[in-house]
Amino acid sequence: DGQKIWTSEAMWSTWCLLLCRTELEQPAHRALSMLLVPMDTPGLEAREIITAYGTREFAEVFFDGAEVPVGNVLGEPGGGWGIAMQLLGYERGPADVGWVARLTRMLIVLADDVRTGRVPAGPAERRALAHAWVELRALVLHVQRTMSSRPDGSTPGPEGSIDKLLVT
Repeated sequence: DGQKIWTSEAMWSTWCLLLCRTELEQPAHRALSMLLVPMDTPGLEAREIITAYGTREFAEVFFDGAEVPVGNVLGEPGGGWGIAMQLLGYERGPADVGWVARLTRMLIVLADDVRTGRVPAGPAERRALAHAWVELRALVLHVQRTMSSRPDGSTPGPEGSIDKLLVT
């Protein structure tokens, strides 16, 4: 029983990862396990969240009497916190490649609209557009640097948080 908010792509997903307290006698982080939960589990309901930007990529997931088999524990019981910390490193960085593509497409369309006069832009707006291109280039280079450090098998570090900040 409980809820999970800001669950990415939950409305279209088949599975979700759930970090939950399973080892009640253990303190804090050692009490958490990671479960792999089918989204069609009875007692599970996903409700779409519409962001301020009008996107629908997140959902709030409610668990009301949902039962998950013990075989769906990912790793060891009580080892969920370590798994969650590793996942965050992979979530940031490679996920930003999609954002780079979306932002690039948006800037291409906007630049074309300014160039053709569909969007009127004075000197201040044109400077802001040029600044956005420079920021996007910095993001591209940082994401490339972050990803290029991974082929040797190293795990992601805090640089993924910088990628996330640059995307924002």
